[in-house]
Amino acid sequence: MSNLRSVAYRQFTRLLWSYIGSSRRYSLPCCAYNKIRKQFPSQNGHYRGFEDEENE
Repeated sequence: MSNLRSVAYRQFTRLLWSYIGSSRRYSLPCCAYNKIRKQFPSQNGHYRGFEDEENE
């Protein structure tokens, strides 16, 4: 299920911003996260969430 969830996140991102590349990252709206997680639930109920890159 995590593969399908990952694809859903990617496709939703492309719907909003088309291609953004690896250098630009955006957090999705919480309603999108909730809907995708409901459709493709994790077996243990734990999710990683948005991870912003740290500037060194």
